Amino acid sequence: MSEHRSPAPPWGALGAALLFLLAIGLRLPYRLWAITRVPLDRPPGVDLSVQVDFENRIRLVGYQIDRWAISPGETVQLTLWWRPLVDLDEDAHVYVHGIPADQPFSSAQSFQSDHVHPGDVPARRWDPEKHYRDDHVLQIPPDLQPGPYRIRVGLYSGPAGQRWRVTNGGADGVDLPRVLIVRRAIPGLPSAVSFGGMLQLDGAEWPTGIRAGEPFELWLSWRALRPLDRNYTLFVHLVDEGGRLVAQQDRFQLTAMWPPGECVPLRVEWPPLPPGRYRLRLGWYLWPSMEHLLVSGPSGESPGWELPFALQVHP
Repeated sequence: MSEHRSPAPPWGALGAALLFLLAIGLRLPYRLWAITRVPLDRPPGVDLSVQVDFENRIRLVGYQIDRWAISPGETVQLTLWWRPLVDLDEDAHVYVHGIPADQPFSSAQSFQSDHVHPGDVPARRWDPEKHYRDDHVLQIPPDLQPGPYRIRVGLYSGPAGQRWRVTNGGADGVDLPRVLIVRRAIPGLPSAVSFGGMLQLDGAEWPTGIRAGEPFELWLSWRALRPLDRNYTLFVHLVDEGGRLVAQQDRFQLTAMWPPGECVPLRVEWPPLPPGRYRLRLGWYLWPSMEHLLVSGPSGESPGWELPFALQVHP
């Protein structure tokens, strides 16, 4: 009579099944939370949405900045949110560059921040079902010229620092929707002047004792009275006592990126002038339509405004 033996418990298969269920259990709460509570493209803390993809692999979801205007020598906190769109096979590094906004085609940075591992996690370990917070501290040089600065953000990888291209457009970086303002104290005018209810001149500063043959500069303090959807060009005309145009400056400005309500200092440089008394007329227009922002005055609306002082150039 043969001896009956009970089959051995399938501990190996049972253990594998338990490990599988445990792995699902650990990931499932986050998956459900990410889908139902925090949409991946709207993480908490984002002030401005960007939604820009780099090479269909990583998306810049949005950002937060602790202030829009700072003084030279100060720091500003910038937080970016990234989301991988696929499983990555290489690490991606982040750069943040500050570029003068009155140089729209320049890429020369005035300040910067780089993160080799954004969010302190190597990008090749990023989970496509998560977003990653990337904190940057931007140190503004103490001798930086005041004015508006574009904040350009991008990715790069490899030993040569190859920059990733934006999926739509092909640029190697993206400018954030708002500029950062580096302040300058500029004396106020007796009363502010509104240009079309969109831009306002608050102050002006000019040198005294200008000598013939010496260049000089004029500082103007502007602010956007409301969010703008178009970029205007500033014109400043220098006229002599006979009303003849002696010199002019036209400066395209990224006014659609100005934070509403913040004072924006703009510098206008002038070449040497012969001795005499001069007056300054200024205003804003759209290129190429030449549509001006009008200024209301006692005699009606005008496409420009004259500063209430004269420039004296001495021999």
